[in-house]
Amino acid sequence: MGRNPWVWFSAAVVTATVILTLGTTAAFRFDLDVDWYTGAGQWLGAAVSVLAAGTALWIATNDRKKAVADRRADRAQLEADRRADRAQVEMDRRADRAQLEADRQAERSQLEADLLREAGLVRLTDLSNTGDLHLDYGEPPPTGGEVSVTVRNHRVDRICDLDLRVVAAPPADGDAPNPAAVEQLWTKADLHDPEAEDDPRKCSIASDDKLYIKSRLNPWAEAVLVTLRYTDQRGRRWQIDPDGNVERVTDPPPPSQPSPPPARI
Repeated sequence: MGRNPWVWFSAAVVTATVILTLGTTAAFRFDLDVDWYTGAGQWLGAAVSVLAAGTALWIATNDRKKAVADRRADRAQLEADRRADRAQVEMDRRADRAQLEADRQAERSQLEADLLREAGLVRLTDLSNTGDLHLDYGEPPPTGGEVSVTVRNHRVDRICDLDLRVVAAPPADGDAPNPAAVEQLWTKADLHDPEAEDDPRKCSIASDDKLYIKSRLNPWAEAVLVTLRYTDQRGRRWQIDPDGNVERVTDPPPPSQPSPPPARI
């Protein structure tokens, strides 16, 4: 049924020709009259008519089926194209969102790098770590000492809430015992104005200015690690050390440091 209708039509013509030839041969052999030819012609004409009608119906039916199949294929292709378009639009949206997020992340990373570079413009210089001198050899050696450092602000804005932290450095030799923990008895800023507040937390350093800070230790350690935490004008908290390392911290500013005892006269 799937062959070309012209093939079936040709087969019918050949069949009719064969039947007509056989009928003619039989008529000559059996001496048939004109009535037989008339009847055979009518029968053959009717058969051909039926065959032609069937062929036409078959062609029409196949055309209809083909048209229905084509419409179904067109609808399926259209639906597939729509799904592909929707999928492509969704992929484009996801790619746009991913690119936007990547751009924002790059902007945040660049901003963080700029802030770290700016925070590193505060430097710790002139670091000094001195133990108490013992002049009377008849007494036990002193255990205290003092650490001092100069804070230089090369930022364009003022910094405040200064917190100098000193801890004993771990031993270079892994087998050596850890040093005793040091305690900061007090920390103060060395100001020219005797009436000014010398608590570093209440001090601020203007741009291109400096501040000298010292802290009393007990017991004193020969090797110490010194860090300074400060707050910038935007409220960000930073930690720096004499080696230029910079880190952003989230701890609140430290409480006011105890004041040093008055000097004996």
